[in-house]
Amino acid sequence: MNMNIYHYDKDTKEFTFSMMADKDPEETRLKGEFVPLIPAYATSIEPPELKENEAAVFDVENNKWVVEPDYRKNFKLVTAEFNIQNITKIGEIKDGFVVLKDIAELIKQNPQHFKIKNNEVVKKTELEIETETKEAERQVKIAEIKAKLEEIDISSQRSSRAISLCILNEETPNPEDIEKLMDYENKAGELREELQELENIQNESEGINE
Repeated sequence: MNMNIYHYDKDTKEFTFSMMADKDPEETRLKGEFVPLIPAYATSIEPPELKENEAAVFDVENNKWVVEPDYRKNFKLVTAEFNIQNITKIGEIKDGFVVLKDIAELIKQNPQHFKIKNNEVVKKTELEIETETKEAERQVKIAEIKAKLEEIDISSQRSSRAISLCILNEETPNPEDIEKLMDYENKAGELREELQELENIQNESEGINE
């Protein structure tokens, strides 16, 4: 009599391969019929048929096969921070989000184009991407203007101190210091106007979203 036995992994209990069973000489002699010799980490119970992305795992305690999801081959794990990780274990994913490998590659290239919605990773709309890109550019511009204003403030301090000292001593300030200070103030005024315009955009946007 021929009989198959089904081997499973020692650690994961995942089905690995099947083979024809050898005869257990002693048990076969005692029972008078063929008794298979079943080694450790094997069973005579046939695994169930599987669909794609499924694995058969042997439940040793209950002596039966259990079908578990298996995302290792065709999927990747995306964390809440949009980092991409390999899936190395069988079963449902409890921490993170499962996406197809081609989607994972897109996320890896442009994580800012994706978001978490309804507990899934989804691509942002073109309008969302455009809006966020403009907002990022606006924030960069604001930071640049503030840095320039700070530079002007530091650079104008020498001329300002020189003029103040002359006034304190009832002396005529150096025309060059006055000219420099006026030039600094004109540049600062232009930058403040530009900064105000950029900040008004944010205020208008917040008003629309309320």
